[in-house]
Amino acid sequence: MSRIVTLTTDFGSGSDYVAQLKAALLRAAEAATIVDVAHDLPPHDIRAAAWLVGRACPGFPAGTLHLVVVDPGVGTPRRLVWVRLGDQEFLCPDNGVLTAALARLPLAEARAIAVPAGAAATFHGRDVLAPLATRLLDGLDPAAIGPPVTALVELPWPRPRESAAGVVGAVVHVDAFGNLVTNLPAGFLPRLEAAGRIRVGDRDVTTIVRTYGDAAPGTAVALAGSQGAIEVAVVEGRADRRLAAGPGTRVAIDDAAVAAPGPPAAASSDGTSIGGPTAADRLRQWDREHVWHAFTQMQEYEPLLIEQGEGSWLVDTEGNRYLDGSASMWCNVHGHRHPRLDAALAAQAAKVAHTTNLGLSNPTTVEFARRLVEIAPAGLEKVFFTGDGSSACEAALKMAFQFWRQADPPQPGRTRFIAIGDAYHGDTLGAIGVGGVDRFTAMFAPLTFAAIRLPSPGIRTAAGDIPTAAASLAALEQLLEEHRGTVAALIMEPIVQVAGGVLVHPPGFLRGVRELTREHDVLLILDEVAV
Repeated sequence: MSRIVTLTTDFGSGSDYVAQLKAALLRAAEAATIVDVAHDLPPHDIRAAAWLVGRACPGFPAGTLHLVVVDPGVGTPRRLVWVRLGDQEFLCPDNGVLTAALARLPLAEARAIAVPAGAAATFHGRDVLAPLATRLLDGLDPAAIGPPVTALVELPWPRPRESAAGVVGAVVHVDAFGNLVTNLPAGFLPRLEAAGRIRVGDRDVTTIVRTYGDAAPGTAVALAGSQGAIEVAVVEGRADRRLAAGPGTRVAIDDAAVAAPGPPAAASSDGTSIGGPTAADRLRQWDREHVWHAFTQMQEYEPLLIEQGEGSWLVDTEGNRYLDGSASMWCNVHGHRHPRLDAALAAQAAKVAHTTNLGLSNPTTVEFARRLVEIAPAGLEKVFFTGDGSSACEAALKMAFQFWRQADPPQPGRTRFIAIGDAYHGDTLGAIGVGGVDRFTAMFAPLTFAAIRLPSPGIRTAAGDIPTAAASLAALEQLLEEHRGTVAALIMEPIVQVAGGVLVHPPGFLRGVRELTREHDVLLILDEVAV
């Protein structure tokens, strides 16, 4: 019995490239049944190809071999792969064309394909994938294709998400009729009917129907489509043009509109309207009115509402994505929604969310402290937990002060702190005292103490030179001598002072500081956040 081979390309239905691809198949596999899935995909549009493959290919009989050639990176180091998803097989570039299929079918096996010598650098479909397809049809063991591949390239694929307003999604496909297929499952239809509208971009579609014929020609409608998703269409027209929408356009079902519709929208006879205030609009207004943001000039503030994180990305209430380049102020270095961290948080919350550390403890605290001690340098055997960096610095300054008060013999004269110029340690009063960035500290100077200041080794001298470690350490040694017996501790950001302007210390400076503080019997506090 012949096997089915499907072809999905962006070559164009009238292109000789399609004929060449079929000829390469039929020369060696005359009995193959070739099915054209599509050849008129938008050129180079991997996302459109992924959507089509994900919708069409899983429905073919078991053992069908799918050739997918939408390959703008042909001839580059991108790899070619053979993949088995469920009971379907694929030959394609590993560029994300299987993203939607991976969401529907389990990955069973994948192997990398070597490009043979002599293959045209611009036509791997004909010269690499088609010949390999014929060998597979003849019984080639997939294990002989090449080394196994454990993970395939996947495109960032929009997924519906719950928000403070309701549910937010996106258009993922525009079909041949101009209908907007969204990523909102058809199961959301009751919520759509209750809300009475779906927002597409900045327009509201307010006519909800069961099928296209339920509304007059030219009316914009929303319905549960045949693809199992909420669709937006214009009866006997094109929704993509009417609403100026396409893949990636934000869509939203505003649950809050059921209880608090706000001002009526400006209606029109075509089933659309310019939307009134959404729940996100109200949140932005309340944000301006009620939230005081740290380090923010509130007179110039424009609200940006982040409601979701995915790995290294943040997503706002409009569905826009932002690279979280500061790891949410250096506190989220493993990314958002990390599965191990989420699982640990859920497991802890299922036991108890919070207990005081004042005279009590809990297993998680004890185990975490033990792990920290195990990886810390020898001699650091106690862990004090605080809620934020500024509080940690306050605790460290107080510990250093108290240490000398309770030393044997006591040294109550050690009340001073050495700090690095242009340092930033937080915004509580003690942290301000050892801080050195005027825009954060100058206003509050009368409320706190003055630190002994060592110029930052990361700032160029008046002559434009970068200080050497030796020069900076000599200056520190002089300060330690001048203030012998009065210094409780030196506090510093090791290696990089970010808030001061990403000031990088010269090699050897940190080690030299440790040696000098040990020599002069001064405690060392390292406020390490950014490195």
